[in-house]
Amino acid sequence: MCMLIDIPINIIDISESIVNSPLYLLICSGVMRSMVDMGSQNGMIPKWPLASIETNCMVGKHGMASMAESILAGYGNYTDFETIVPIIISETTTDNGPRVDIEFYLAYGYIPVEDNAHSAALTLSYSFDDYSASVIEEFIGNAYSIDEYITSANNSLNRALNYQLIFNTEVNLMCPKKADASWQCPKTSTSKDAWDDFVEGDAEHWR
Repeated sequence: MCMLIDIPINIIDISESIVNSPLYLLICSGVMRSMVDMGSQNGMIPKWPLASIETNCMVGKHGMASMAESILAGYGNYTDFETIVPIIISETTTDNGPRVDIEFYLAYGYIPVEDNAHSAALTLSYSFDDYSASVIEEFIGNAYSIDEYITSANNSLNRALNYQLIFNTEVNLMCPKKADASWQCPKTSTSKDAWDDFVEGDAEHWR
């Protein structure tokens, strides 16, 4: 069966895998096992590997999202996700991992724009990834009756709602926010300042 065949993830261009991950999940869960192996060996969840080396560039954890999708698609029992849950917890709750400005994210629920020009994109990415983390943590916590993982899953799910903190209802856009909770919204969703506040897109792309 295809799901029993391991495919080295480094042979797949990561940007392609983001788009085609649902297809890969249907074709072979070996992709997930390879990603778990990479995470265990590198000490971090795959983000943007190049030639089997983690570059940690860009925002978001594409690997974590693919793992969560694998579980939701019913492939969780074919991959040993238990080995990477401690890494996920460390990455999402401590400053020892690859998350930029995580101390601000944990303190405010968002990253203030004074501390990072791409604060809105980072906040949205972390919120999305926190949902992915909650799916993995809950799955393993229930499978092995590990209360710590269930608690972590609940905490991750709560953080996944942080995107709401940077949604400005007056302009109906995700906007950068300052530490004092004041807004720094772009002039329009596609203006030059809208592009500067996000990563590879403007406020319209990140709406």
